[in-house]
Amino acid sequence: MDKPLTDEEIQNTVNNLGYTLPILYIQLMKIQNGGYPQNTLIQLNEEKPSNYSISEFIRLDSIAAESEYMRNEWGYPDIGLYICNCPSAGHHLVALDYTECGPTGEPTVVHVDQENDFKKTILATNFELFISKLQYDED
Repeated sequence: MDKPLTDEEIQNTVNNLGYTLPILYIQLMKIQNGGYPQNTLIQLNEEKPSNYSISEFIRLDSIAAESEYMRNEWGYPDIGLYICNCPSAGHHLVALDYTECGPTGEPTVVHVDQENDFKKTILATNFELFISKLQYDED
C-alpha cells in the first residue's frame, strides 16, 4: 500500500493517460494507490468453471508506464491499461479493455494470458462488477 493520492495527482495522471477511468477505480486509488487486496480470487461460471487470481493493483501513477512496458517488452496487446498483476510473475495480467468502447467509454475487465497467445478472458463487463466478484482465496 502506498500513500493515498491527492485530487491534483489523480487529475494530472488521468489527463495524461488518454483514457477515461471508471469512477470506482479512481475512488479506490484515492484511498489506496495500488497494493495487495484481501480478496484476490474470481470464479467464472463458464462451460468449464475457471478461477483467476490477482496479486496486486498497480499504482495509478504507474499504470501508463507499466502498460507500455508490458506491450513493448513482453508483447502484450494494446487494448488499454494493465491494472493488476497476477501471481504468475508477469505471464498473466488484468486490464481495463477499451477495445470495444474506445478511450472514453466504459471498459471491460479482462484477464490476458501471455502463455496462451495473449488470450483475453472477460472477467467482468465493468470495473464495479469486477470488484464485486473478487472473493477471499482460502488456499
